[in-house]
Amino acid sequence: MPKFSQIKPTEMVRLLEKNGFVRARQKGSHLTLVNEVKNKQVVVYMHPKSLKKGTIHTILKQAGLDRDLL
Repeated sequence: MPKFSQIKPTEMVRLLEKNGFVRARQKGSHLTLVNEVKNKQVVVYMHPKSLKKGTIHTILKQAGLDRDLL
């Protein structure tokens, strides 16, 4: 994985899918992924630029994942 501050939304989706999340729905540029086992839901904003550091941290926190996975 690239540095913490240089993760693209597609890479974040791949990381979430490797950790049990599946694509539930998409409305516009917002992709919703859910994990039925953990009972968690995460929304990733799909755009061509890298995600901001705070956004990455929030997505990982909502998903219940450790930032050491990056």
